[in-house]
Amino acid sequence: MFKVLFSTFTLLASYTTFACNIQSFDKVVVLSNSPLNSLESLIAKTDCDAQTINSFVQAIQKTKGTINSRIVSEIINKEIMLKPNTIRVSHINQIVKDRILSGSDRYFFVDNTSRAVDSVIGLTSEESLSVKCNNCKTTGNKNIQMSVYNPLSGKNKKYWITGRNLIKAQALVARRNISFSETSLSKSTFELKEVYSDKPEQFFVNPSKLVFYKVNKPIKKGAPLKFNDLHSIYLIQSGKPATVLFKNNSLSLSSIAMPLRSARFGETVPLKNQKTKKTIIGKVVDFNKVVVEL
Repeated sequence: MFKVLFSTFTLLASYTTFACNIQSFDKVVVLSNSPLNSLESLIAKTDCDAQTINSFVQAIQKTKGTINSRIVSEIINKEIMLKPNTIRVSHINQIVKDRILSGSDRYFFVDNTSRAVDSVIGLTSEESLSVKCNNCKTTGNKNIQMSVYNPLSGKNKKYWITGRNLIKAQALVARRNISFSETSLSKSTFELKEVYSDKPEQFFVNPSKLVFYKVNKPIKKGAPLKFNDLHSIYLIQSGKPATVLFKNNSLSLSSIAMPLRSARFGETVPLKNQKTKKTIIGKVVDFNKVVVEL
């Protein structure tokens, strides 16, 4: 019995010796992952060292949901005693999505916070947060007003943050860096992924058509491919015979004709039939291939 009591006392003494204390807030709203301008926005009182405090801040910024002393201690690999013991962490982009953009395909992302508002805001159990945006139904740059109201004191703090409303879209994303000097593109160079943008129509998303283009500037690994990143190459060369497909709903015939000028994918080009000497107009659909709709 004595050994058990002694062991328990030793563990408690050890825990008390090595644990440090952080007094925070019941609720925390994360605006961005930028360093804090002031610790007071998240920590009311602490006896932890600077490294532990920094690790705690980063843990909060990466958390979604409820966090407690045990979870924080496991994340930063050091015993922490939180007060309150549990903290509910929310992120501003999800708050805006739930309260303002609910039911839409738009998402809000913070660009930056001013010196007047920190990257994290702490709220007591009595305080409530409201958000307001006058034109958040469209994409692009937006200003969000946040209000923290305390019914006990009657105080209402207002903050402004800037950000962008973006739409989730499909894009071809580069698997590696692509040099401007590369003469051709292939499907294997890209992967189709979901990205966020205020102009999803700018993305090139047809991997089967990549062979018809080359890049007009270097593309970094991880960057989505845009139409203005591409320069179409000549698929039809003037004076080089091309296959002509004559098509209608029930008929498809092929012939050979001579292009009178060079042309790119999707362009129309005049060709001369070498036998009849007649000129026809066709649309470029592939390398040395033109379609004439009958």
